[in-house]
Amino acid sequence: MNANNFSEIGNLGDFRLEHQRVKNYGLLITPSLVLKLYQITKQSEFEPKQMEEAKSFLEEEIKRYKIEPLTGMGFAIQSTDMLNVVRWDTEFPILMKNNLYQKFTKTNIIQRMDINELGPFCIWEDTIVGHERIEWIKYLKSNRTDMDKKIYFSSFIKKL
Repeated sequence: MNANNFSEIGNLGDFRLEHQRVKNYGLLITPSLVLKLYQITKQSEFEPKQMEEAKSFLEEEIKRYKIEPLTGMGFAIQSTDMLNVVRWDTEFPILMKNNLYQKFTKTNIIQRMDINELGPFCIWEDTIVGHERIEWIKYLKSNRTDMDKKIYFSSFIKKL
């Protein structure tokens, strides 16, 4: 490739980026893990039923120890067919660990996906991750009291 010729890269066919919106759904509280819940969707097509299904799935996975709680703090992002569960690491608190799940609509089966294959976050999730990163840094710099935890859990991104 010629240094000044970019005609062979970045060609995405007829792909069109559609703006997404975010809505928070409060907290999912279990004995070992508390998650801040977000839903991302096109414009104003929020689906509370999808979020309720995601919450039930998360509760069951946490209960069966399929989602490791780590610090016990994190967030989850539900989009049309994906669920991304992010927890802050215990050994290395500056790292986040995520599990990515895909829901296959025709079969209604939820399957854990390999983030090495798909990538850890989409561009819309990355905005939420950036917000959560800032809030986590504030928490790490705090005295980490119960009040500091409540402050972390009450701070949600407002919009994309």
